[in-house]
Amino acid sequence: MTCTHAVTVSQPWATAIVRGPKRVENRTWDCTGPFPRWVGIPAGKALDEDAADLVNAWTRGVGDWPMPEQMLGAWVDGPASLADYPRGCLIGAAEVLGVRDVAAATSVNAKRWAFG
Repeated sequence: MTCTHAVTVSQPWATAIVRGPKRVENRTWDCTGPFPRWVGIPAGKALDEDAADLVNAWTRGVGDWPMPEQMLGAWVDGPASLADYPRGCLIGAAEVLGVRDVAAATSVNAKRWAFG
């Protein structure tokens, strides 16, 4: 595996990408091929505070927005506090299989996640 590019992602989403359950990442800039290709996943220095609150609620079983079971597995064995997740460093890699245009998202589930 050779990584020649990197995509910085805020925690807790960087961990979810590296561990596998988060399979989509939205970007506003054009990402051209060739695909598939491996990219490094640095965790940004910032913590997505809104996401951190949601993840903390989901892992305690009190979230009122449904989270797919496979996503919960990304965080259940991690640090007790999302503030303790690594930030400002490379935490892993992910394989980019392709790019989809946000405007082409047609399913309800795709529109839920795709914006920009």
